Amino acid sequence: MQQTTLRVAADRPKTLDRQRTESHLLSILVLVAVVQLLNRTRSIWLCTCLYGGAGVLFDLFEELTVFERAVSVVLNIGVAYLLFYLLLRFEDNRALWWTILIGFASIPVVLAFAGA
Repeated sequence: MQQTTLRVAADRPKTLDRQRTESHLLSILVLVAVVQLLNRTRSIWLCTCLYGGAGVLFDLFEELTVFERAVSVVLNIGVAYLLFYLLLRFEDNRALWWTILIGFASIPVVLAFAGA
């Protein structure tokens, strides 16, 4: 059973891997822009909606079912709200602020390397 899984992963086209990598890099750029907007507006919901909307656009490039898309939207919005809330909450402690930002920004990269 495990050999089949490895063969399926090896048969995956390289363009799909490149597309996912570009999507993750673009996601990080959007995150940086939205964090800058958060610093200026201090509006958690505005930043959450913008980042969640970008997540929906990135999901359009993936082959997902309707249920998977719905779950992805809910998770994107929940995680984005938590991120922006924590960034505003700990803005006085810059070391913790950077740790939170880098930790959340690395989640898509770690998931991409894990094959999820």
